Amino acid sequence: MAVESGAFADAGLTLTWSDEPGGTGAMMQQLRDGDVDVAVVLLEGALASAARHGDTVIIGTWVSSPLTWGIHVPAASELRGVSDLAGARFAVSRFGSGSHLIAAVHAGELQGAIPADERFRVVGTLEGARKAFAEGTADVFYWEQTMTRPLVDAGEWRSLGSFAPPWPAFVAVARRVDLERVDPLWLRALEVVRPFVADLEGRSERAVALIAERFGLQREDVLAWLERTRWASSDSVSADTLELVCGYLETIGQIDETGPVERFARRFADSTADTHEHTP
Repeated sequence: MAVESGAFADAGLTLTWSDEPGGTGAMMQQLRDGDVDVAVVLLEGALASAARHGDTVIIGTWVSSPLTWGIHVPAASELRGVSDLAGARFAVSRFGSGSHLIAAVHAGELQGAIPADERFRVVGTLEGARKAFAEGTADVFYWEQTMTRPLVDAGEWRSLGSFAPPWPAFVAVARRVDLERVDPLWLRALEVVRPFVADLEGRSERAVALIAERFGLQREDVLAWLERTRWASSDSVSADTLELVCGYLETIGQIDETGPVERFARRFADSTADTHEHTP
């Protein structure tokens, strides 16, 4: 919204926004390759990548509320509830992505065991998951609940429920070698977007209509999504939150002993205000 309105140009900033259908895993790869300066990605994916490669750092929190993941199966699937997921094949955008990490976390909580790698099917994108379901090569797919609602409403997919991990959804990440150049620009960009964040959190008719039209959603679904979404738009992240997420990632075998979490972020919040109760 800020880019399209010209707000960045008015502030003397040149910013190009690019959507990435491959999700967090694809964006972290683009960041490591130097193809982008900043990536807005899932917190768990950012930490898994940073722990593995050590070349990226969190420069701020973008969405402070948890992401609500829908648990999807083909409409004709014999699976009827999350208790039926033992032995299921999980479609994931790529290893290290949110669809992979969250499926592993949820399976661990439900079954006390992490699915073996061979039970994950890499499908690339949402469209890839649709194809895998149609071809019968995957059984279940975790993806943001609101954006997949049109597929559920159309009867192509069925929802088994949802899962919201107890941590903030999205953070902004940059390469360590770019910090001195990128970080000041990020702080200026935050000032530009804050009025647009207020517009979204105020659930203005203009914002609701724009989101509904752009993503093919019903107005009531947009309102429900806006109601539960909180944008921190801040330059920091809570150390307690990082320790929480790292603990989960260590449990599912995605990172080894992490050591001090301070190495993962540029700045830290004074409180744990961005942590949340676990709402399955």
